[in-house]
This record gives sequence, C-alpha cells and structure tokens, in this order.
Amino acid sequence: MSATGLGEKWKARTGADQLHRKRFAMDTSPQAMHRLLVCKIFGVIFLLAGTALLAFDLGVDERHLATVKIGVSLAAGFTALLLLTLRDPNPAPEVHLDPQRRELRVTRTVAAGQRRTVLQRSFSSLGGVRLSMNRADILETDGSLLLSLPLANETAHLMIKEQLRGTVPIFA
Repeated sequence: MSATGLGEKWKARTGADQLHRKRFAMDTSPQAMHRLLVCKIFGVIFLLAGTALLAFDLGVDERHLATVKIGVSLAAGFTALLLLTLRDPNPAPEVHLDPQRRELRVTRTVAAGQRRTVLQRSFSSLGGVRLSMNRADILETDGSLLLSLPLANETAHLMIKEQLRGTVPIFA
C-alpha cells in the first residue's frame, strides 16, 4: 500500500498541533502499483524483443523470413505500446481522516475524474481503531470491522495514532 497523502497532501512537520490540523489521506490498494510495474516491465521486454528481432540477422538466406520478421516485431511493438500506456481503470478509494471536521471520509475517483464520497462518518460514531505496525483496522461501535487499511511504514502508523488520539479509542 502506498500512502498517497504522505507526499503531496501531507508534509511531515514537527509538533503534535501540526499533526492534528492536517488531513491524512491514504490509498487502500496495495497491489495496484505492483501490477502496473509488472506490466511496464513486460512492455519494455516486448519492445526490446521486437527491436532486437529487426536489428539482428536470422541466417544466411532470410529474404523469405523478412515478412514474418517484420510482422512479429510490429506485433511485439504494438503489445509493448499497450503495456507501457496501461493505466489502472478502477483507482482504489482514498481514506481521509479530517481532524478539523472530526470525520472519516472514503472517496473514489469516478470516470469523469471527479471525486465522490463513498462513506462519511464522524469520529464519535466509530467504535475504535486497532493498530498494528502494518495495518489499521477501523471498528464499528459493535466491534465489527468497518475498514482495514494497510500501512506503508511507521510514519503512517504514527500519523493515524496521533490524529485519532483522544477522539477514537485506540487498541494495540
């Protein structure tokens, strides 16, 4: 999982008061970046294979294979183009913890590029948060699981803990 809000939306600052004022946003899809990276690696492999097929000689008499060689290299180039320009069609929802409004929001980007709020809950309506070093489980008031968020690093763990301290019960 990558913490989307750590880079642009949330600059790390010192002081507990700064942590309470800033909104924390987190991407909840841990596999999205890995899938796109694997597709881009395969795209580069196909591109190199198609180029190498055109660049190197196949044998002494390759005139009859020239059409096949060009066709295979064009197919590899087209496949590489598709894999290298691949985008995630269904971006993962983002979780926003807003300490000023004292609410939890889950937003999703729709086809037009606009953000839609999927879930909006006040901190007082949450039952608690179970924190571990690599996961934050947000619980309902009856103890059932509402959201399970993978945490990228210790910084994300500390930010969630600091923002929810005093407003939501935190379980270790």
